[in-house]
Amino acid sequence: MFSLAAYLGASVPTGFTPALGATVATLAVFAPGFLLLIAVLPAWSRLTARPGPLRALAGINAAVVGLLAAALYDPVIVGSVDAPRDLAILAVAAGLQWKLPRPTLWVVACCVALSLLL
Repeated sequence: MFSLAAYLGASVPTGFTPALGATVATLAVFAPGFLLLIAVLPAWSRLTARPGPLRALAGINAAVVGLLAAALYDPVIVGSVDAPRDLAILAVAAGLQWKLPRPTLWVVACCVALSLLL
């Protein structure tokens, strides 16, 4: 969304430089969200101080994690794990990322190396 706003801000003839138009258009995309955040933050702080809404938020967070896992499973796991070696590479990548926190690029390089070796 922000890249489209930057493109349109730069390409629409406004009389300003394209860089200024892109900057203004990009800020205009993000401004409503930031203003809403500033307006809601005091009420959000009071709401999360109570135990009931805090437990509800924990349940909502768990539901979101489940939805993200389902969204990951269908296109990524179903579409890319074709053989047991693919599953082994996936398990190694998950283990590296969870047990030995490493940079993502390092984990990807290890997966590529494993795929070339297996």
